[in-house]
Amino acid sequence: MRRVTTALLLSGCFAAACATPIELPKSFVELRDDGVGFRAMTSDDARLWVRTMEDPSPGGVTFWVDTLKRDLVERRGYEFLAEGDTKNADGEAGRWLELSANHNGERVDYLIAVWARDRLLVSGKSLRIVEFAAKHDVYEQRIDDVRAALATVTW
Repeated sequence: MRRVTTALLLSGCFAAACATPIELPKSFVELRDDGVGFRAMTSDDARLWVRTMEDPSPGGVTFWVDTLKRDLVERRGYEFLAEGDTKNADGEAGRWLELSANHNGERVDYLIAVWARDRLLVSGKSLRIVEFAAKHDVYEQRIDDVRAALATVTW
């Protein structure tokens, strides 16, 4: 019985580790994992990333979104467009930011969404981060689908 329980537990962990962390919007294709987290893109070069970071500090979603906003706008020259609340597939509250920047003479728009949850067994938080970037016209065509996909984000 112990072997069966262990096998079921291991297969469940394997399935969870292989699970896609977001239901991809239409036209996105998952790219091979090269150790930098989940990545996907479209044929017109819209890009989407999902990452998890361990943070030993007690900072939560508000702290990290405020920090990102300040860094991207005040230090890197992005134009702030909008921000709002979101929930992931587990109903956990998160926040998103939309920004824009000039990259090689073209406007590129950028969405970043952040969720935080307490880490197990150690202090601090685990952060789940979704990023979406594309040239302005492509971004405008895809942003509604990407925002809807935020509700499917899992850990």
